[in-house]
Amino acid sequence: MTKGAKAYLSVITICGLALLGYAGYRYFLSLDIANIGLEIQQMVCLIVLCVCCGSLPIVISAKQQGQGLDITIISILAAVIVKGTYAAMVVYFISSLFVVRKVRNKHNHILNTPIYKTAFNTANQMIAIFVPGALLIGDNGFVGELLPNVILPSALYTAIAFLLSSSVIMILFILTKKMKISDASNTIRGILPNVLFTMPLGVLMAWLFNMEGGHWIAMIMLFPLLLARYAWSLYIESQVQHMRLIEAFVSSMEAKDHYTEGHSRRVGALAVQIARQLRFSNAKIKQIEIAALLHDIGKIGIEETILQKPNRLNLEEQKRIQQHPLIGVETVQRVGISEEITEMIRHHHERYEGGGYPDGYDYTKVSFEAYILGVADAFDAMTSDRPYRTAMSTHVAMTILEKESGKQFHPEVVRAMKDYIYAQETPRVHQSQETTA
Repeated sequence: MTKGAKAYLSVITICGLALLGYAGYRYFLSLDIANIGLEIQQMVCLIVLCVCCGSLPIVISAKQQGQGLDITIISILAAVIVKGTYAAMVVYFISSLFVVRKVRNKHNHILNTPIYKTAFNTANQMIAIFVPGALLIGDNGFVGELLPNVILPSALYTAIAFLLSSSVIMILFILTKKMKISDASNTIRGILPNVLFTMPLGVLMAWLFNMEGGHWIAMIMLFPLLLARYAWSLYIESQVQHMRLIEAFVSSMEAKDHYTEGHSRRVGALAVQIARQLRFSNAKIKQIEIAALLHDIGKIGIEETILQKPNRLNLEEQKRIQQHPLIGVETVQRVGISEEITEMIRHHHERYEGGGYPDGYDYTKVSFEAYILGVADAFDAMTSDRPYRTAMSTHVAMTILEKESGKQFHPEVVRAMKDYIYAQETPRVHQSQETTA
């Protein structure tokens, strides 16, 4: 760890723990001895809620099953609204002593976590709870009618608390060179909407706590919430198994055709970049990625003598290899791949003006997404070594794509591909100029 990172970690830890000490002092001074029984009950319920939220993050991506969305904001927001900022800080600190989180088959808790990490994480959360609470809620919680007055402050509190907490961690990652600024920014922007969607649950819990005996109702509400989380975790696990099946397909294909080893994964990565350049939705990009990974799966049904032939194929062999999209469709349909993906697999060799294979359709009958696969597939094939030729340069391959734009390839896809390639090469050009200077 660099000196700058150590200094930053120390400053955050000292400031956050000082705030925790101050919050504890102010909270205990504010206790009403006459109602201490109810206060203890409510605080215990809030701590239990916070422990559950901290121990059971929601996994939001099958690709990142080791990471999850921390939903402690639900319990913290409820505590801030009902009891104020200082009480919420006390709730978080006590609950953090009991949180156990499973990460990649390992259970992390305070006893097996280095003390400096525990101190830094606790201090970070103290700052994130205190700052928006002092600005928006106050020391004693939300005063006045709970709904609808609390909705806007709650949304702002949730956003500011998340931005503060995540920014503190991202800055540490940047200082330790574990993450670039652009990656940190993209990560925060990607998670923020999911965090905001948890805000109404915090408001609901606060509403229950404001009812007579409502804290016990809030505890009962934990059971359907935990059931919903369990159902979601089963869905994510099914997506993980789905991706593992796709990876097994790709590995089987590559084991049979050594010359195309890595080709499907490169085409998948390139197709994703083209789709992002075209501003497709995340759901559509996911479909394109899966289709790209499986676009050549039909080659499993093609004879190895054809796949591994060291020179150009004759006419009969070409007709046989042109059957691989149809074989691929038959293969993936047996495992329940969606129609959108199977269409892309079937038509990734169709030409924009028609005359491709297997159906000879033109752009009026072929999905736009299939042409993304076609461009990514052709570009990787041209820039990779083949038994009968060496790899072309990026410039030569791009020139061929542009020449065939509107003939074999979709013009919009070729433009998106060119923009992506240019964006990748521009930093290298600037770096070369700086070195020369």
